[in-house]
Amino acid sequence: MFCRNGNDLAIRHRRYVITDLAMALKPEAPSHEWLATGVSLYTELADFALRARGHWGASGKALPRTLMTYLPAFADRFENAFEALFTEKNGQPVDVLVDDVLRPFAGRLRDGCRQDAPKEWSDSE
Repeated sequence: MFCRNGNDLAIRHRRYVITDLAMALKPEAPSHEWLATGVSLYTELADFALRARGHWGASGKALPRTLMTYLPAFADRFENAFEALFTEKNGQPVDVLVDDVLRPFAGRLRDGCRQDAPKEWSDSE
């Protein structure tokens, strides 16, 4: 079980994942890691923002269209932030966006949480 002391485990888990990805966006990270982390954060953050506002989530190429349909002002800000991330390697606008999206849910989540793998995943006996 994830973050056993939480009220809503699904939201806490998503906050943790988004926080972890955002923290991994360091300018000194190798380009391939930066790109993979940015792509994962793009999907996680957009889907969380939609669901947090009571809309259906989306993935893949439908994600920007769904954001624009339900949250047009946010979609513009989102696109600009991730464009800066991917074209200029400027993570600051995405960092601010992460904080704004997570603020109504008590912000970023890192300390005091851990995720245990099921015992059957272990290769030790």
